[in-house]
Amino acid sequence: MNAINLKNFDDNQLVNLYQGGVSNAMGELYNRYYSLVFSKCLSFTKNVDDAEDFAQDIMIRVMSKLGSFKGESKFSTWLFAITNNYCTDNFRKNKKVKWQPFEQNYDLEDFAESLKEEQLELHTKEIVATAAFDNLAAADRELLTLKYSMNKSIEELQNHYSLSASAIKMRLLRARSKATAEYRNHLLRPAA
Repeated sequence: MNAINLKNFDDNQLVNLYQGGVSNAMGELYNRYYSLVFSKCLSFTKNVDDAEDFAQDIMIRVMSKLGSFKGESKFSTWLFAITNNYCTDNFRKNKKVKWQPFEQNYDLEDFAESLKEEQLELHTKEIVATAAFDNLAAADRELLTLKYSMNKSIEELQNHYSLSASAIKMRLLRARSKATAEYRNHLLRPAA
């Protein structure tokens, strides 16, 4: 098998080869996708070292799970779902609140003004988020509402939509991506 040029195989064929015991098939998948995974991680971390760590962890995770990959979606779709979930989870876990020490000559009026500005900014973001959410297709709004407002599990969503777990996860990923894009578009629109 070492004499075969793995570059001639598509992703699914490489997955099948890897599952059949050709370990260097994973190497070819790694070469194809590492830079894309790294770029996605960098967009989350904004730090090259952290992005490299994330990308390595994701590729190791993919290698360990590749044996159970069933091919219900394209390999690249599956890989980017894992990447997005990993980055999101780690971003939430590692988000640290920075506290500034209280100084005796701290101006309480400045603090009150700063707090008002933060509240106004949060209120503005809520308005933008609501407008962006309202612009989504009804099916996307329903899915996101069921998952995040009503805290429905993937299994409950599978039963509700009569779809597989991977199909539900992909629809959630797409709906979140659309919501994020709408939110960004609303932020960039000039105020009327």
